[in-house]
Amino acid sequence: MKLLLAEDDAILADALSSSLAKAGFEVEVAPNGAVAEFLLLRQNFDVGVLDLGLPMVDGLTVLKRVRAAKPALPMLVLT
Repeated sequence: MKLLLAEDDAILADALSSSLAKAGFEVEVAPNGAVAEFLLLRQNFDVGVLDLGLPMVDGLTVLKRVRAAKPALPMLVLT
């Protein structure tokens, strides 16, 4: 299962991505909202995990834009 993790805190992103990879997920990390939005709209992911406090484009805005384009994509919000 391919997962996009959008998290700007590098230490937290590393810990989460390692744990998710150990659980069997293929994880790609986006360090900000602009990258997360770009990847979510242009690549195929099975799920997205978003921090709300992302730089450049906040997580809620990313969520709204992705929902408009890919309404069936499961999204989990972390704060």
